[in-house]
Amino acid sequence: MLTLDEAKVHLRVDGSDEDSYIEGLVAVASEYVQGMVTPAAADGAEPVVPAVNETQRHAARLLVGHWYENREAVAQGTIVPKVPFAVEMLLTFNRPAESFF
Repeated sequence: MLTLDEAKVHLRVDGSDEDSYIEGLVAVASEYVQGMVTPAAADGAEPVVPAVNETQRHAARLLVGHWYENREAVAQGTIVPKVPFAVEMLLTFNRPAESFF
């Protein structure tokens, strides 16, 4: 969904010190996005995974950025949302109507 270089451009990261960490964030963000936009299959059939579009790629970039800046689940003295609202909005935009019911 995203390459390491694309993620590093979004994060404004130079150098390779954190490449493996960023690759992990990209992998998890990709799984999250695919899970959100893939409707559940009926009767145990294999789900049909939709093609990746730019909206989904942008949602993945936002997730990578959020997790890069907020490396812990809890930050003392701040409010850190579980998933940024913009990500939820972008992914909801791409979900088929039947997945809401």
